[in-house]
Amino acid sequence: MNETQETLGALIEQYGVDAVPKSARTKTWFDVMVIYAGLNISIGALLFGGVLVPGLGWKEALAVTVVGNVIAATIMVLTGHMGVDHGLPASVINRQSLGHPLGANINALIILVGLTGWFGVQNEVAGLALSKAVESVSGFSAPVLMIFLLGATNVLVSVMGIESIKWLSRFSVPLLIGVLIWAAVALVDQYDFKQLLTYAPSKTLNFMQGIDWIIGGWIVGVHVAADVARHVKSRGHNWVGTLLGVAPLAMFAGLLGAMMALATGDWNPVEAIAVLGLGLPAMLIITLSTWTTNDVNLYNGGLAMTNVFPKLSRWTNTIILGAIGTALSMLRITEHFTSLLEMLVYLFTPLVGVSLVDYYLIRKQQLDSKLETPSQGKTIHASGINTMAWIAVVIGTTVAVLLPNTLPVSLIALLLSGAVYYAGMKLRRAQTTK
Repeated sequence: MNETQETLGALIEQYGVDAVPKSARTKTWFDVMVIYAGLNISIGALLFGGVLVPGLGWKEALAVTVVGNVIAATIMVLTGHMGVDHGLPASVINRQSLGHPLGANINALIILVGLTGWFGVQNEVAGLALSKAVESVSGFSAPVLMIFLLGATNVLVSVMGIESIKWLSRFSVPLLIGVLIWAAVALVDQYDFKQLLTYAPSKTLNFMQGIDWIIGGWIVGVHVAADVARHVKSRGHNWVGTLLGVAPLAMFAGLLGAMMALATGDWNPVEAIAVLGLGLPAMLIITLSTWTTNDVNLYNGGLAMTNVFPKLSRWTNTIILGAIGTALSMLRITEHFTSLLEMLVYLFTPLVGVSLVDYYLIRKQQLDSKLETPSQGKTIHASGINTMAWIAVVIGTTVAVLLPNTLPVSLIALLLSGAVYYAGMKLRRAQTTK
């Protein structure tokens, strides 16, 4: 190995599916907070406000934003604790509830669908922002090219690993908060604030549907929260960092996105920023915000792919996932934004329900001894799949699809799948002890 290879090896995180040793779990609550804050201050968060307020009105949209984000953050803390306790990524921890290799691979593929979809949404809208920034300076407009270039650069930080993600977030979050405050001041200065607050909504949405959309926006991150938390010092650091990083800034960004959409008449935050006259710096910083969101998406996705393809390194799988996500963004995936949110609720809330029940109620926060050396890929459950878990997931998903959107679909699916799994596992154990 030459000196260049040794240097790159030292910079690129080497932990794949194996546990991060306790001595290396050094991230504090502040690190967790800035990582999730960077994930939060994004074009996606602004998009939420742009679709919620016109369909709900201010009072309901505010309540939805607060309740939805607090619920999501609380569940994320609980799933994150699994990583804090054992240093393993979510795709490995879930082997014990879903089975390995078949059950875990199905789970990983579902994770990849969700993370790739989110990557595509963020990258597309940020690519459009970058294109507008370039056009304002040079007159040259090439949105597809900018989407491609941004997707390629998004991969770099994710490949390097959690330490690079931490430092990028520390650098970017203050700039991004500054842009949000700048946009809020511009809104108050240029528009009749009272008129914005008395806006008459279309009432095309309802409260529970809004809650589901908020949870849907977080649910993939909730399911894979252990990927970040496995680097954290303690549960206390995970609690404080997650709650501070998730809820407050998501609420602020969402409500600002709503004001921008109402004031400018455009749900797309890129177009709204242009109308507000915030100029080139704002466009470039909003573009930067994609890095602090998509680096986590790709990092989590790379770990999930490594669970399916263990012979490939984490960073190789991360590059592959980045290429797929970039292709989706070039095909304009934002046209299916709300459909994506609903799909994520249907797919992931039952998986989260099964995972939480298995870890906290069935396993009593202990892991199967076969997970101590996960890279060896030992079979867990007969035929490599826990049929009881997947029966619970299918029931939860089916009920979620069939339920009317006037009910809290996400929470019902999570609780139902967890209850079915708990009852099924208890029945199975009772039969085997006879």
